[in-house]
Amino acid sequence: MIKQTTKWLCAILFLLAFFTLSACEEWEATSNQQTPPETLNNNDYDKGLVVYVIDGDTFDVQLENGETERIRPILVNAPEICHDSSPADCEPEPYGDEATDFTRDLLDGETVYLEQDVSERDPYDRRLYYVYLEDGQMFQEIILAEGLAEIAVFEPDVKYQSHLETFEQKAKDQQINMWSESNDRFTIIKN
Repeated sequence: MIKQTTKWLCAILFLLAFFTLSACEEWEATSNQQTPPETLNNNDYDKGLVVYVIDGDTFDVQLENGETERIRPILVNAPEICHDSSPADCEPEPYGDEATDFTRDLLDGETVYLEQDVSERDPYDRRLYYVYLEDGQMFQEIILAEGLAEIAVFEPDVKYQSHLETFEQKAKDQQINMWSESNDRFTIIKN
């Protein structure tokens, strides 16, 4: 009788441990799938004015402390353009000019709120941020939805990766801009 009770007790403890570990794994898998805040609390963000747009995914912001920083929005990569410092044979990538114009029209002269993830700077010494407009919209959401950037993951800065992938996928599904069939630089992936 004691042997049978011990077997049942061991089986119950095993199942309990299994379900507990499964729940922990599920929590861990979803914990990095955060969504941006619905409202901006000024204390949680750096605030500044966009003073110069370099290209679709790089711009200068004058922070409230008076310093101007070059900003690279986290998790997005826009097609490249040619700059004055580019080699003479430089050719812009498809939709690079459109991404630059879009970013300039949207951000130049605008106040933005900047949220840091894990890393402060990239290898080019640009500050890494999630960028919000005054109305609370995230810049990364907007440029991905317009099909003028793609997701670019550089760990450990992945706080909103899952959230932003939905904007990229929608642009792909709708074949917007760089995801259009006429653009052979990017492969259209449909899930």
